[in-house]
Amino acid sequence: MKLQRLMTHALVRPLTAKDGMQSKWIDGRAMADVAAEYIKTQTNASRPSNASNSNNRMYWFRLIDIMHDDNPGMHALLGRKNSRG
Repeated sequence: MKLQRLMTHALVRPLTAKDGMQSKWIDGRAMADVAAEYIKTQTNASRPSNASNSNNRMYWFRLIDIMHDDNPGMHALLGRKNSRG
């Protein structure tokens, strides 16, 4: 259960202003060290922080995509044009 909580918190952690994973965990540790706790790699070429960053970004981009698709009225209220149709 502790592992699941850690993974979930890492996945849903807000992105930086440049749409990347935050470099520090909530307790100040490097995010790469935290990712290494729940992502094990077989080679040194694959870094746990890269996989965690990718998953973190995919989570938020998917949420944004869902909101875009499901809420065209909100886009109209905000003055944004729907570029998909």
